[in-house]
Amino acid sequence: MVIKKIKKITVGSITFDIKWNSKHGGGSFDYSTNLLEIGTAGGDDRTFEVIMHELSEMLHCNQHTRFQRTDIHDDFLFVTDHRQFDAHNSHLAGLIKQFIL
Repeated sequence: MVIKKIKKITVGSITFDIKWNSKHGGGSFDYSTNLLEIGTAGGDDRTFEVIMHELSEMLHCNQHTRFQRTDIHDDFLFVTDHRQFDAHNSHLAGLIKQFIL
């Protein structure tokens, strides 16, 4: 698989700049700066996993199905029904296809 390193992506109504970082293999997003960071250090398979993870989590934020845990810092609960899950995956597929050549 070849990953297309696009520079911007619109999730919901917000356009995020994408920063590709070869120094790590993780990812993050920030709604206050509209930045999505994708680590590429783990190779294409790991990079694709990071893209999927971050976009999926962003969609959960938009659908209000991601909740902050009160007992563990930086951990979240995801609560969804099948209808929301189906909508989530439909949106995710539309976003993911922008990264695939």
